Formats: sequence, C-alpha cells, structure tokens
Amino acid sequence: MAEHIIHPIPMMLLMRSIHEQVYRVGAYVGQVAIDCVYLWYIEGTKQNIVVDTGMTAEMLKNANVPGLSTGVIHIQTLEEGLGKYGLKPEDIDLVIITHCHVDHIPLAHKFRNAS
Repeated sequence: MAEHIIHPIPMMLLMRSIHEQVYRVGAYVGQVAIDCVYLWYIEGTKQNIVVDTGMTAEMLKNANVPGLSTGVIHIQTLEEGLGKYGLKPEDIDLVIITHCHVDHIPLAHKFRNAS
C-alpha cells in the first residue's frame, strides 16, 4: 500500500464577524471568527496533487465578501508554500477543487500543467 502525506499550506488568515444567517446561534452573533485559508499538497503519489488552490490576501480584500470585518492577514504566497516542498505550480499534475467558494478556486490558473 502506498503511503501518502497530506501537507497543509496556509495562505492567509481572515477575521469576519459572525452573523445570524450563517450560524443561527444567537450567542455567537457579533463575535469575530478567525479562519485560515489553505490549499493541500498530497505527497507520495505517482502524481503531484493539490487540493483546492487558495487565493491571495489581496484577492480576498478586493472580493467584497460580506461579513469580512477586522481584516485579512497574508501568510505566504502559493509559490512560497509549494516551494517548501521543492515544487512550483507547474509541477502539479492534478488539482482537486472541493467546492466553488471564493477561497478555493482563484489560483487555479497557475497550475498550467494540471488536469
């Protein structure tokens, strides 16, 4: 059996206010939630695989996302994150997008050689 290692690659932190339409729990409405935007590199396959493609902090700031409150904090670029594993976006063979939220797809165009 092949062994696989899943590496989280954090791109940014975002702080947003909790609103009733999302959580429907009155005790948390108005508080600030802190989320981290990741993409994931799967090591140990015959292919280089990335799950989700992330987005830059600048992209999120310009996206006018409802509920974005305190701000967005840049952690690293896509190239910096993959570089820690000796990879560049063009080295990725397969990209898996889990769903079409704004933080999962914007950098897909950088994976030119992926299917």
